[in-house]
Amino acid sequence: MSPSGRKRSFWPSRRNMQSAPPQPGSPYRVVPLERLQNEPFAMMSEASTLRQIQEDIFRQNGLRPQVAFEATRAMTIFEVVSYNLCCALVCEYYVQIHQDRSVNLYALPEHPHWAMYASYRKGKYLSAAEKYLIQLVRQTHNAPCDPQ
Repeated sequence: MSPSGRKRSFWPSRRNMQSAPPQPGSPYRVVPLERLQNEPFAMMSEASTLRQIQEDIFRQNGLRPQVAFEATRAMTIFEVVSYNLCCALVCEYYVQIHQDRSVNLYALPEHPHWAMYASYRKGKYLSAAEKYLIQLVRQTHNAPCDPQ
């Protein structure tokens, strides 16, 4: 979770990468994405929202990834990286739930992120289940309530 609590950071992961020391408050060493430009990457499938975010991160850094593998599940990407076949950009959420220490985790210096929103038609009745789901997401992601 990023300091604001509403954003999700991405981390490249690869074994034995040269890196800068962790920034204050972060357990992850920092690696500029440019340092990984010649490395093969595992990416989410093109149908995934996360794939668009991954591509945006590369584009903002002026890079085109060498896509070695595509997956529909982020956990599959961790498995491929653990075999030292490639690097990957993964969401911090998956870093938190994937406790496998067979991969090294690094932060990107610009700390890219994405925000989560719940949206529904204005004036629409929300069931108790829908309200509960929104409450759980807010609590889990420490997101503020901003009703429109």
